[in-house]
Amino acid sequence: MSLSVNQLNDTANDNAYLTLHKFGGSSLANPECYLRVAKLLLEHSEPADLVVVSAAGKTTNHLLALIELAKTDASFESLFTQLSSYQRELIQELLSEPKQILALLNDELEALDNWLRYESIDQYTTNSIVACGEVWSSRLLAAVLNEQGRQSCAIDSRKFLVARGDISPNVDEDFSQQLLKDLCCDMQNVQRVITGFICRDMEHHTLTLGRNGSDYSATLIAQIAGAQTVNIWTDVAGVFSADPNVIKEAVLIEQLSLIEAEELARLGNPVLHRRTLQPLAKDNMALRVRSSFTPKGAFTEIGRQLGHVGDCIVNGSQHVNVYTFDINSKNRQVVERLDVEGFFPLVLTEHNNLFLLVIPKELANNFESYLSKSIKGNYNCDSNSGVISLLDAGVSWHRELFSEIFVEESDWPIVLSDNELSLSVIIPAVNVITLTSLLHQKIYQPTKLSKIV
Repeated sequence: MSLSVNQLNDTANDNAYLTLHKFGGSSLANPECYLRVAKLLLEHSEPADLVVVSAAGKTTNHLLALIELAKTDASFESLFTQLSSYQRELIQELLSEPKQILALLNDELEALDNWLRYESIDQYTTNSIVACGEVWSSRLLAAVLNEQGRQSCAIDSRKFLVARGDISPNVDEDFSQQLLKDLCCDMQNVQRVITGFICRDMEHHTLTLGRNGSDYSATLIAQIAGAQTVNIWTDVAGVFSADPNVIKEAVLIEQLSLIEAEELARLGNPVLHRRTLQPLAKDNMALRVRSSFTPKGAFTEIGRQLGHVGDCIVNGSQHVNVYTFDINSKNRQVVERLDVEGFFPLVLTEHNNLFLLVIPKELANNFESYLSKSIKGNYNCDSNSGVISLLDAGVSWHRELFSEIFVEESDWPIVLSDNELSLSVIIPAVNVITLTSLLHQKIYQPTKLSKIV
């Protein structure tokens, strides 16, 4: 059971409404971004609201690159100097009194340099190195807010977010909840800026929450804290009917039910991620995806209680692999365990006595390793295909349109998802953008666009 906001903050305001605000690395990439975030929080948040941040800019990528250089005994001094200068310049440009923050940074950079010189860098050391980015950004944003008159403090989530398991940590929510309550008992009306992405185990080893872990940590912390709303502030206004960077006619989807959002995340939508949505299923939290560039503009809201509003979403993915292997009893068991192993195919069906699966390329190495040690027989991999999916509560009505557009473009069947929310088709990757645009145009013009204008 979640603690109430009143219990968490120990404030006198029994009717407090707690919101958590999440900012990604691109929102903190330079001094101007930090100031925009600070202004947004001053104007669109309450002092007691929670804030979760990612590492600034490309900091995480640079830290991972340093680790790889160190592991291969290559020189890492140049990149280390570049990263150090970037962090120092952020502090010096943003703070009128940077001395204390700079001193902390210099101590941590010295520790980082020592870690990189270890004879062997194990996973726990790797996690500690990567965690530096979130520690630096949370501390700097809290300092910026303090200088602008909003009493704030930085909180390292490893002080309260405790998990079990190394590869895919499972957070102990009850224990973490109590630790957070104890930690926040003297923080009345203080803006708490918390590190995303990281947690710890019972032995105080640093763990990370994996791919897209920052957004997941935001909704998880919100659930533990008893927050009613999570605002994920990004560079886009929410979920659109298609990728607005590719299809300029794409329209904003202002409401999504949780089940629709989960299906969209499974289909590889870049805005939503499966684990981020998991805490919403346990509580009546609302998740809002909003643009930090237009904070007063429209946005997408996702919630368990929200209903479908009738807009279709077209999703095109070029960066996928298509796998096929024989159907037999052993392989059926392997397929049935995919979710347990952490694999959630964009497409999963049976065709011509073969299992057919579509997996994002970024998971290809892990997935192929799993197949090699698990299935009976060999597998085939096609790396030149893409997939187009259509999400809609009444998606089966669009099967005829799908057939019309894709019958000559694909040798694979059109697949209706088990929950009957999406249709998917595998096509050559080079045609994904063109055919995604055509499908969107067929659905939204002219009838839907006439409603929007």
